[in-house]
Amino acid sequence: MRELADWTVTYLLNAAWQVPVVFAAAWLSARLMERLSARAEHRTWVGALAVAVVLPACHLNWTSLFPVAMGAGAAGRVETKVSLAGAASHGHGLLQLPVWAVSALLVAYGCALLFFAVRLAWGLWRTERIRRQASPATLAGEIEASRDRYCRKFGVGDTEIAVSPAVSGPVVVGMRRPVLLVPEGFLDTVAAAEWETALAHEFAHIERRDFAKNVLYGALSLPVAWHPVARLVAARIAESREVVCDEMAAEAVQGRKEYAHSLLRLAQGLAGGQQPKPLHAIGIFDGNTLERRVMTLLRKPVEMKKARRLVSVAACVAMAGLACGSALALRMNVVGGAAAAPASTMNADQAKKDAKITPVHIVHRVPPVYPAEAKKNPVDGSVVLEATIMTDGTPENVRVVKSLRADYDQSALDAVKDWRFAPAMKDGVPIEVQTHIDIHYSMK
Repeated sequence: MRELADWTVTYLLNAAWQVPVVFAAAWLSARLMERLSARAEHRTWVGALAVAVVLPACHLNWTSLFPVAMGAGAAGRVETKVSLAGAASHGHGLLQLPVWAVSALLVAYGCALLFFAVRLAWGLWRTERIRRQASPATLAGEIEASRDRYCRKFGVGDTEIAVSPAVSGPVVVGMRRPVLLVPEGFLDTVAAAEWETALAHEFAHIERRDFAKNVLYGALSLPVAWHPVARLVAARIAESREVVCDEMAAEAVQGRKEYAHSLLRLAQGLAGGQQPKPLHAIGIFDGNTLERRVMTLLRKPVEMKKARRLVSVAACVAMAGLACGSALALRMNVVGGAAAAPASTMNADQAKKDAKITPVHIVHRVPPVYPAEAKKNPVDGSVVLEATIMTDGTPENVRVVKSLRADYDQSALDAVKDWRFAPAMKDGVPIEVQTHIDIHYSMK
């Protein structure tokens, strides 16, 4: 349980600064991808969301990337040393927090997760309720003909169109069988060109399954939904998604220029709507970026040469690698403070500062066994363990606080559990002390 608490707090603290790093790299990459294609820009932001969620949970052993070249039968030399310093003084990116701070962060994070999960579920329930209460639209004449034509053009089957007083503009709801909802009176007042514009845009959403994707992105982002920058990433996903659908719709109707003009007229006609929009409906005016969308449509497309496309992609990959590498290199690892140990247990820093306390030292040490499989792919580095040295000199609650690799970690754990210590002494009385043990593996 304590390991899970430390891992969760580590995730939170790393996410606090790594998510902005990911956003900055994605923003620069999206600027490069913007000229390449709207789809490439959109995929950049979707990838940024996935990285922002996963990166704080990742840990990379850099030494494993540069193993020492040696034969499978070579033997390694293992150096070990015991440190009585606190976790923060090791210089291994370890941060020791008091138990009250860990508990407070866990409670706050749990409340935030619950809030955003309930909000997601509430939005889905409310959207489904609106869909069920909508009335099937009566289509006739050119409106029905346009619907049938665009259904075939986008390959979306016989999509249902319904009327709802709860929407202020055309929106798509539903996963398995999406429904196009329109406001009351919309079909009676909309001009033919604006109707085709709305129809083509919403059918582009249906073809791309954007409603289901939007729900997926909402669920994926829950671990970092508390972060303001994560919401900026979500906004960029919505913005770039609308640009993609605009391009798809413009190709299906009169062309980019006429589509842009129809989009403006449609926005002007719907400007007075005050009805609340369902949280998870996908509408033609999502993203609040109408000006950018129109400018993009009116901008003359530029055909990029293959070499320039490759350079742009390579630059984006390089920025992503640099951002992720920097984040992993500066990653912090959290361990619980001394308050997590029994009341009679002192932290090694406390023992070191108290002149009346004799620190622990090893009286019996079993050398760690060099991992057999590691001889084929060895690494140099340290495994840092935390242990409570009991009054009889036995180590208890031994756990890894800095990992090197799974097989090295297990080797260190197996060895230290058989070690024996002369316990710390205060006024001639043995006391329990919490300490860290640094086991260094080296092939030199």
